[in-house]
Amino acid sequence: MLSEIWNVVRYRMRALFDRDALDRELDEELRFHLEREAERHEHAGLSREDALRRAEAEFGRLDSIKEASRRARGTVALDSMFQDLRGNPRTVGVACAIAATGLGLAYMTAAGAPALYLAINVLALLMGLALYGLLRPHAGEAPLLPGGVTLAFGAVLLATTLFGVSVEGASRWIRIAGVSVQISLVLLPTMLVAFARQRDILSTLGVILGAVALALQPDRAMAGVLASALAVLVVRRRDLWVGSALGIAATGFAVTLLRPDTLPAVPYVDKILYTAFEVHVMAGLAVVCGTVLLAFPAIPGRKLGSGNGDACAVFGTLWLGIVVAAAAGNYPTPLVGYGGSAVVGYVLSLAFLPGPVRSTAAVQSRARDEQPAEKGTVFDLRIGIV
Repeated sequence: MLSEIWNVVRYRMRALFDRDALDRELDEELRFHLEREAERHEHAGLSREDALRRAEAEFGRLDSIKEASRRARGTVALDSMFQDLRGNPRTVGVACAIAATGLGLAYMTAAGAPALYLAINVLALLMGLALYGLLRPHAGEAPLLPGGVTLAFGAVLLATTLFGVSVEGASRWIRIAGVSVQISLVLLPTMLVAFARQRDILSTLGVILGAVALALQPDRAMAGVLASALAVLVVRRRDLWVGSALGIAATGFAVTLLRPDTLPAVPYVDKILYTAFEVHVMAGLAVVCGTVLLAFPAIPGRKLGSGNGDACAVFGTLWLGIVVAAAAGNYPTPLVGYGGSAVVGYVLSLAFLPGPVRSTAAVQSRARDEQPAEKGTVFDLRIGIV
């Protein structure tokens, strides 16, 4: 009895984590039975071609047998869920945002950060998810950001430079209800992801205005991230708007390199990719894992060749660039460190990523899954051998 239970458990685990191997074994078994049946018909006097056709007709559709096998493993629903997750950049992103923020909360708790820091990150995540829910369409394509809104975002970045809170000669923040908000971390990701999907003269002017603002603030990290994201976009989608924006963004980044960065590291905000390991190895791993998760939503975009794929590439470049900036200098470590600006900016930018990626093969596979299994096939023998 225990042996039978163990065999069933082992088979289900293989079906979940080693599906390709099981599919190969099934193919080999089906080929073996098909060949034996064809040989029987050859011995009865049929030609090789006629024998194979007769054997295939008696077996039925091999694709149907394979689908019946997958359903018999009991993992079709779970496979479908994983397929949906892998194919939807926005869903992947929301999961990554929640996981990364949670890992950051675990690190800050272990490090003894003030409870207010934890509360602000949680509130920022909830605020970001609420905005995401308002902007995200129920189905189909993500919304497009009007060029006038991108231009307004650029103007807000410039206004922050002129009228924002200044620290050590840098003007990157505004104060809202007693909390400092770094506007570039909130607005720039959304601007660039939306710009990757749709460009016009107004949106281009908005990005250029943002580049000028980052150079004047100065915000070396975000200026470099902006130039990097536009460079990736130029490689993928060469047009006048992107080229013009990249030229000014690269110049702005060069300007920030000429000015010294004198801002000191802030506890629980900067340099935590290193200092978290001084708290505990698990705290350090939480921070590293949380930062790695940030670029995951870009992975499904590899299947897209249009502006949607451009948006995923820009999104990945943006957040990897911010992580690199946090590792190289005194710059906020996004989502896993204290600071609600990056949390809101990350989730807000997710709303402008493309929707579910659906390949033709995936659609056909799902349609087959919804069909009833055929009865009386040779695979009925296979199910009983579990």
